[in-house]
Amino acid sequence: MAESFKITGKFRGLSEIKEGEKNGKTWKSCKLVIDIEDEKYPTNGVFEVFGEDKVKSLESLTFGQEIDVVFNVQGSEYQGKYYGKLSLWKFETKGLTNTPQPKTEQPKAEDPDLPF
Repeated sequence: MAESFKITGKFRGLSEIKEGEKNGKTWKSCKLVIDIEDEKYPTNGVFEVFGEDKVKSLESLTFGQEIDVVFNVQGSEYQGKYYGKLSLWKFETKGLTNTPQPKTEQPKAEDPDLPF
């Protein structure tokens, strides 16, 4: 059995959801993108997601939400070329991250220098 790996990152988005039918059964797939923070080399992780239930559950994530992704590494050979992918097995949310909003000072109503 293949070993699973786990990584933590912040949700960045989903690719376009693809749908199809094979042998009378419908399927959905997409790619999950997360930001992986590293002090020296921050990067993105891209994971293949297959299955209607998994795709649907990812649609509820919000930008910047911290998640743990459990995935398998898969590879294959075709006509002498090798291909690899990271397949999402499951994910767990860690809650929303608080992105500090810049503070803007609102002018006071009695300020005589208002532009209107």
